[in-house]
Amino acid sequence: MEEERLRLSLEQAILPHLDAAYSLARWLTASEQDAEDVLQEACLRAVRFFPGYLGGSPRAWLLSDRPPHLLHVADKKSGT
Repeated sequence: MEEERLRLSLEQAILPHLDAAYSLARWLTASEQDAEDVLQEACLRAVRFFPGYLGGSPRAWLLSDRPPHLLHVADKKSGT
């Protein structure tokens, strides 16, 4: 029961912002494939850390935790 409530809360918080998250990742990576990878990583992290979500803007929460992964993608593309 608790798991189902948590899943529904996560869906309500995150799903409306997936398009914005993809657009940001696409703009930052300049690659459709890398943007999809970044979004997948963001969703996995959201699922993992959602129980610790303290409220506030779910959009900001989803988008703000991605830069380390985006930097990793940028490093991988540049060969560093």
